[in-house]
Order: sequence, then C-alpha cells, then structure tokens
Amino acid sequence: MQDGAIQYPAPGGRSGAWRAGVVALLAAGAWAALAGPAARAYTPDQVAAGQQVYAASCAACHGERGQGAMPDAPDAPLLIGARALTGFRDVQDLYDYTIDAMPQDDPGSLAPEQYWNVLAWLLAQNGLSGPGAPLGPATASGISLRR
Repeated sequence: MQDGAIQYPAPGGRSGAWRAGVVALLAAGAWAALAGPAARAYTPDQVAAGQQVYAASCAACHGERGQGAMPDAPDAPLLIGARALTGFRDVQDLYDYTIDAMPQDDPGSLAPEQYWNVLAWLLAQNGLSGPGAPLGPATASGISLRR
C-alpha cells in the first residue's frame, strides 16, 4: 500500500476481528450448553433438619443469620451471603473441612447426616443449589462453590 492510498473494508464489509468475535461467541455458547445445568442436590427435609442443627451447633459462633463474627467468636466467617463459602471448590471440599474442624469446640462431634443437613441448609440459604437428590457423598462433588 502506498501513502495516501484509500483503504477499503474487507469483502462483505467484515473484518477479521469481527469473524474472530463471532467464533469466540459461538464457542462460549457451545461450552455453556455442554456444561449443563448446575447440580441440584438436597431435599427439603435435609434443609429443615439442617436449620435445626445449625441453630443448635453453629449459630453461637456464626450467628443466627450466618453473618459470622459473633462476640464469643470474632473470627468466625460469615456463612450466608455473596462472599460466603468462597474458599472451597465444591461441597465435598466444604464437607471435608467441616467434619474435621466444626464445631470448633468439638470437631467431628456431629453425625455425618447432621453435617450434610447443615450444608444443605447453607446451600439453600445461599442459592447455590436447589432441591433434587439428597445431598451426600454421591452428589457433593458435583456442586461447585465457585461464583
């Protein structure tokens, strides 16, 4: 091309950048379609039971509404809200931590079913899953906590 020469758009008026954008958009749509819906795993009974366990075993440190930082446990993290549970990959990761470390004054003292129920209640409160199969070892790794 010479100085002062007129540049014309690519044939059809479309540039290579436009084509690359369309390809990227189509690829993103295909990926989203293949990823499928988010896993849905807890039962209403688990949520109701989890609320009871939470009130008895967790609320003293994490607060009645999951707000965390109660007077007797100022370092307790919030469990309900946009920034809650973000340090875990999936529900299985959260379960493994919870059963090993909670309640803080007596880790591992709850029955496995009680831990699953509390996690079901937390998922429901955070809108991270929905009613479906029971929450447990078979479903927990399919529920991502990444937001």
